[in-house]
Amino acid sequence: MKTQSKKNLRFTVAVLCMLLSSVTYAQQSYQSIFGNETTQWTITNRFTIPEDAWMDTILIIATENEYRVLEFQSKWSEYNQIIGKIRTNGTNSKLYFIEPDSTIELLIMDLDLDVGDSFNIKTKYYLDKIIYVDSVYVFNGKKHIRFNDYIGTSTPPGSSKRIFIEGVGPNWGFESDYPYLIACKYDNFVQTYSFENEHIKDCSFKNVGINDYMYENNIKIHPNPVFEQITINISEIPMENINLSIYNILGIEILNTTLSRSETVLDFSNFPVGLYHFKFKNSKNIIINKKIIKL
Repeated sequence: MKTQSKKNLRFTVAVLCMLLSSVTYAQQSYQSIFGNETTQWTITNRFTIPEDAWMDTILIIATENEYRVLEFQSKWSEYNQIIGKIRTNGTNSKLYFIEPDSTIELLIMDLDLDVGDSFNIKTKYYLDKIIYVDSVYVFNGKKHIRFNDYIGTSTPPGSSKRIFIEGVGPNWGFESDYPYLIACKYDNFVQTYSFENEHIKDCSFKNVGINDYMYENNIKIHPNPVFEQITINISEIPMENINLSIYNILGIEILNTTLSRSETVLDFSNFPVGLYHFKFKNSKNIIINKKIIKL
């Protein structure tokens, strides 16, 4: 009887451990894909040669209850478009997407999947596409769920498998039919993800077009932090039609103006306290980004 009681006790303990383990796993939290102030994704096409590459941006521009509104911003034109809304669940393990003019919520990322599990891609174009998990691993402190399906067949960057990335999102973006992949991600203006490829470095392509970063130090904004007035000095950059857009911490554009002089003074006294994103762009598509704190 004592032996049987010990067996029953061991069995009970094992069952309790399994239950506790499953509860712990179910309650596991993941890194959020949303920054505290701003979040943006730099995207690129699945190009065949570097000369055909482009870089655009997906930016959170507003918050609607538990959803974040996404806007597509093209680097090469003034073309902007709302592409939908996204939200996560309580543990950040699942990401949901609603397309424009739709009320149907689509599951577009699930970090609770395991090897062999299936995932159904559903959009208005990909009505039904089933893919399967071939590996689960942690890289750079982020959980990765990799599938057996490819998002590109060209080189560079070469064939890349579909991956759910903790804190980043699906590496094929938010519309699986559109020919792009996430090259970089920024949280609070700090790069937190970069697509691993020799042709992508800090979200610029090597030897492709004008290197925006060579002009980074040619725009000075002072003082920073700012209290009332701010001075912008520009040197050694082609001045043709330099456009300045200023965004608040929600990614909403609050000022858009054209700069025609090498020194410009702006009145910041009526702006609320917080972090601001300055985006400079000229007619030759040189884009410089700066951030300023208002106190």
